[in-house]
Amino acid sequence: MSDASDLAALLNTHYGFSSFRPGQEEIVSSICAGNDTLALMPTGGGKSLCFQLPALALTGTTLVISPLIALMKDQVDALKVRGIAASFINSSLPADEIDRRTRAVLEGKVKLLYIAPERLATGFTEIFKKIPVSLVAIDEAHCVSTWGHDFRPDYLEIQKHVAQFSKRPILAAFTATATPEVKADIIKRLGLKNPQTFVRGFDRPNLRFFTRAWLSDDERDEEVLRLARSMKGSGIVYCGIRNKTEELARYLQEHGIKALPYHAGMNAKDRVETQERFMRDEARLITATIAFGMGVDKPDVRFVIHAHMPASLENYYQEAGRAGRDGETAHCVLLHSAQDSALHEFFIGKNYEESLDRGKSLQEATVVRVIKFEKLKKIKEYVTARACRRKIILDYFGDGSSLKQDNCKGCDYCLSYRWEGDGERTSSRDAAVISFGSEEEEYDYDEALYDALRAKRKEVASRLRIHAYMVFSDRILQSIAAQAPLNREEWLAIPGVGEKLYEKFGREFAGVVAAYVGENLDDNMRVRETIESMSGRHGVSETVATSVFLHQQGKTVPQIVKERGVSESTIHGHLAKWYLAGGELDINAFLPRDKERAVLRAMSECDDPSRLGSIKEKCLDSITYDDIRWLIAKMKKVKL
Repeated sequence: MSDASDLAALLNTHYGFSSFRPGQEEIVSSICAGNDTLALMPTGGGKSLCFQLPALALTGTTLVISPLIALMKDQVDALKVRGIAASFINSSLPADEIDRRTRAVLEGKVKLLYIAPERLATGFTEIFKKIPVSLVAIDEAHCVSTWGHDFRPDYLEIQKHVAQFSKRPILAAFTATATPEVKADIIKRLGLKNPQTFVRGFDRPNLRFFTRAWLSDDERDEEVLRLARSMKGSGIVYCGIRNKTEELARYLQEHGIKALPYHAGMNAKDRVETQERFMRDEARLITATIAFGMGVDKPDVRFVIHAHMPASLENYYQEAGRAGRDGETAHCVLLHSAQDSALHEFFIGKNYEESLDRGKSLQEATVVRVIKFEKLKKIKEYVTARACRRKIILDYFGDGSSLKQDNCKGCDYCLSYRWEGDGERTSSRDAAVISFGSEEEEYDYDEALYDALRAKRKEVASRLRIHAYMVFSDRILQSIAAQAPLNREEWLAIPGVGEKLYEKFGREFAGVVAAYVGENLDDNMRVRETIESMSGRHGVSETVATSVFLHQQGKTVPQIVKERGVSESTIHGHLAKWYLAGGELDINAFLPRDKERAVLRAMSECDDPSRLGSIKEKCLDSITYDDIRWLIAKMKKVKL
């Protein structure tokens, strides 16, 4: 329904990206081609964009069904900021506001409408008999399965309600955690017809997994405090019971940590205020039961600590996955105590008795109890195993083959991490700080400009009553602070900005950058004059010359990528253009002789050597598209 160029234009205009993240384009294209689609993507993998972009490309309204009522407002606010007509209708709204929003839907003024599945049972489907609905996106689709950890009976009714629409829409189901059994349930119970299925993989490479078993309650509290002191940024600490959240928050406060408790026993006003303070970074840490997190989309959570063992690996991976949604390094630590298993066994037994009291058959109740005990067994094995934590998780979700190396380099086992005071396994507190707080590479940007930009973002977000990350994320601000854009072209070249955000916020933030550059004119002018000279001398653009300049300063391609906020392929392309224009560059640093011979051999064997894909098919996995492009550049240079 939309070709690749249309989708790319929408992506750039509304989201500010020149290319899709891995796995996104195939899903978006499938939906736009009219296929029912099932997408299994890790948290932080860009799942929402996979139904938001088709909503813009398709005619009619897109209905998004989600159980996350608390998150709907944030999602809609973020879409509106990007110039997308979105709305939500749920039980948090007064009746007159629901009526107003319903009229807007009927008048075709809403492209994306978010509702909870329960809303469909209130006669709301009558609306969709009157308007064209092109797409129904079912988020958190694992809720339809009794095998899943968040089973919601209302999800079972979605298929029946959709059948009443004026015309059957495309159905697209999304989840971040699904075993093979849950996957089959989703397809059957949502009534997906010949769905295109995409498994992006469950791995979250930016997450680091650590586990410590058999702690006493006091030892666990002390470990939480030590970790919170060792790690930077915001964090969540999950507790098994409500009283513990308050007790642990007090303990952390007494030791200088800004922590707040959160649990379902608090009144709604206090829960909302606690969540908002955490989102505004007024509280660094939340101690919470599992009631917290499903409705929170804070991308820069740097660590999640479990001060109890969850009931299953599904629960654990979903909760731990709330860390590092911005793609930056984050830590997930599970602290286990002997009584954790006993607590879960008590609740399983209690749930079994309650199921029988509610009229479930002995067979049904027994099946559910067996499933829960099996899940508990698996997470106990995870906690006590002397093996790669990541591999255990991926194997559990049927995705173990995606881990291509024996050492994941991202868990306590593979890093040979040694806990402080753990018998013969000892380390100093400084070692803990290094392991948990300083392993990521430094992102090279002007800190003074970054601080000025953060202050402006806080001012803008407060004025508009939205969360700061909805204006510009930390990564976008870092890219701005690294590049100091001075014109519209330079602003739009920064990934994540895009025309809509630039139109909305560009003038205010450009003023901050211009003022800072004016105050630091000498240093900036020297660099800019050098880049302009390189550009004019070799007939390349200033953006190409900038990448070359950074390379000449001794920066590696990954370092230039981080500083400029673009892909590695883009930087390789800049350097190759410089090389072809006659600029000085050691091509052997980018194309070793063994790779050159391998690519030449592949070119001689392929049917169409003019096509990169044809050449790549004949190459080993170790040969990248950039390696092929470098050889083509070298061949052109020799011919010249």
